[in-house]
Formats: sequence, C-alpha cells, structure tokens
Amino acid sequence: QTTTEEYMRVLLDSVFTVSPAGHNPECFRMYEAVEAGSILITTRDDLVSAPDASREGAPGCPDALALWSDAPMVVLDSVSPPLDFIRPCGLLPNTDARESKNTKWDELYPEVERRMSDPAGLDAMQRRSAEWYGRMMGGTVGELEDFLLGSFAGEGR
Repeated sequence: QTTTEEYMRVLLDSVFTVSPAGHNPECFRMYEAVEAGSILITTRDDLVSAPDASREGAPGCPDALALWSDAPMVVLDSVSPPLDFIRPCGLLPNTDARESKNTKWDELYPEVERRMSDPAGLDAMQRRSAEWYGRMMGGTVGELEDFLLGSFAGEGR
C-alpha cells in the first residue's frame, strides 16, 4: 500500500497523469494531479459525457467535466481502454489478443513521447494548467461563498 507521502511524491514527480473514467469521469485524481503540476490525459468521450450516462438507470453524471472543458490537458480521441489493460482486472473474459490492437488508446504513448520531446512546450502547458486551475477553483469557491452568504441572508432560496 502506498502512503500519502509516497502518493504525493509520485504526483509531484509526474509530468502526466492518465485519468480514465470510472462510473463518473470526474474524480479526485484530476484535482490532485493538476494541483501537483501534472498534465492530465483523458479521452474525448470522457470529457463530453459519462461512460454509463447513455443507459437509462445507469450510474453516471452527464457533463461531469463541463468545468474542465477549457483546461489545458491532453485529450485522446479514444473510446475505450485497451483490452490488455482491463482484462487483468477481471472486467473482460480472455479473448483474441488482436482485439487490443483495435483501440485508439494506442495513441497514448506516441502523444506522450511527442510532448516529452518539447520541454519548453511542456513547461508552458504546465504553467497554463496551473493558471487555469487557479481561476477555476477561485471562481468555484467564489460561487459557493456567494450562495452561502445569500442563503444566510435569505436570498439563496
């Protein structure tokens, strides 16, 4: 098991953080990673909708990442993770290994490699990400404060 200090060190040492969606695309990992200066990597599908939101009665939160739509991050055109990635977790039965080659998550490594070859571009993206996060969190906290103060004054109902 990883300690909190080890986890924080990994985030602080990470240039990128891969953030695939679970039941909901938004999770604490995104906030922690960006706060630590890591560049998020997600998929276009996760950015625009929750994976289970299309099935009636399924868990999920449509537009969960609406606040993140203008964040400086790497967005892959992927639809689903490679089968080799999720099969060991017991989520899929063993099938022909050729299936794992049919995913657009294959663009992850070339995209990271391309970006790593441009250190100045990475530094600029990390700066833009930190600036964006500060503005987003400042605005969110401001809205919450306004709501709470209005509620106590009888205006927020």
